[in-house]
Amino acid sequence: MRVIERVSGVSAVRADALDRAQRALTRGWVDILVFTSADLVVEWVSPSVHDVGGWHPDELIGRTALSLIHPDDVATVVETMGGVIDAGLVYDPLGETPLDPARFTATSLRFACKDGTWVTLESRGNTMLGVDGVDGLLFVLRDITDRTTIDELLHAIASGAPVTTLVHQIEQAVRAHLRGAATTVVLPGQNAVVPASVEMDPLDLAAAMTIVATTGEGVYLDLPTGRRRGLWLLPVVDASGCVLATIVVWNIEPGRPTAWTRQVIDRIVQLATIALVRHHETERVRQAATCDPLTGLANRRDLDHRLDQLAREPHRPACTMLYIDLDRFKPINDRFGHAVGDAVLAVVAERLRATARSTDVIARLGGDEFVVVCCGVATDDEATIVADRIRRELEQPIDVDGAVVSVGASIGWVVIQGTDAMHDILCRADAEMYRVKLQRRTA
Repeated sequence: MRVIERVSGVSAVRADALDRAQRALTRGWVDILVFTSADLVVEWVSPSVHDVGGWHPDELIGRTALSLIHPDDVATVVETMGGVIDAGLVYDPLGETPLDPARFTATSLRFACKDGTWVTLESRGNTMLGVDGVDGLLFVLRDITDRTTIDELLHAIASGAPVTTLVHQIEQAVRAHLRGAATTVVLPGQNAVVPASVEMDPLDLAAAMTIVATTGEGVYLDLPTGRRRGLWLLPVVDASGCVLATIVVWNIEPGRPTAWTRQVIDRIVQLATIALVRHHETERVRQAATCDPLTGLANRRDLDHRLDQLAREPHRPACTMLYIDLDRFKPINDRFGHAVGDAVLAVVAERLRATARSTDVIARLGGDEFVVVCCGVATDDEATIVADRIRRELEQPIDVDGAVVSVGASIGWVVIQGTDAMHDILCRADAEMYRVKLQRRTA
């Protein structure tokens, strides 16, 4: 500031010398300095606004500062600055007390970038109202997007967020720490996609992904052409060496991570590992509690839960419950053993999945009894069509290690009316199944 005062005090210096001196002094600053009029119109902003938001300082001169703030944050900023003004906290740039941003009143806000995205900034503001020749408001803005993305990822981990949320937060954290990089998290079974800004053969990317999946080691590639010239494939590996995901980072510049970048990446990968390991553990517990271990279908507990959810729906859809009991299954166990019997049950489950729709609920109640709840099947004629289709599918021969067996199915059903008590439906469908089985035996 004293340099600026000396420059401005020389009468021979042109009128724009002060502005050039200010830009030279603040060009390397990470923080953004913004000076506005009392009505929050931007009068000067430091060049660092380009690094954070992509703006040239001249593009913001004359705009209201509130137009650059997320609408949901405007009220908080106005309230904060109103408190500062009411408290009479005035900073005099010509006084003896140096600029101390820590003395400013702080708040966080989302700042509009030129490309339409938002970054989270910590804003510290103070007034220069009434200061001779100044009379305005001064803001010091610091980009804390990297910090907030880590906080959001930690919150997602602690709250047991779904995997889609965890993946989104991991990607956000990488982008916040590696400015300009494009990134995606690829889970097992998914395929990485080459962005439009990258010139790379998708087969080469698939080969690199295979290396990561099989070795658990990172892969770093330099690309000869295109807008993005560097590719990092960062594995997320659990304690057993299983690759839980691959973080794909496309960099503008080629080359491996620097030492500092490596530390940042390692921190994010560690958090990603914690997030995905916890998710997998939660999924295993959920599977054990709600899934039949042999077939992977819903178990009795999960069926009861889903029926309870269906009962609470304000506009319950028309549904039919089919109760299925396998025929000729006990002789298979007696003749070939329980291992073959278990294999037959697994095949039956797969055939039920193939026959049913994605909206249907399929459950194994135990032994050789299954239930299918078909939403949208509202009449006995429709239920008959569904039952016949399932019966034909289950009657097809099953080959288990050379042992060819065949089972049939007795199927009873109940069309669920809107006023039916859901806890009675299972008993009624069971009774209908036994009626059908008895008819087939006496026929």
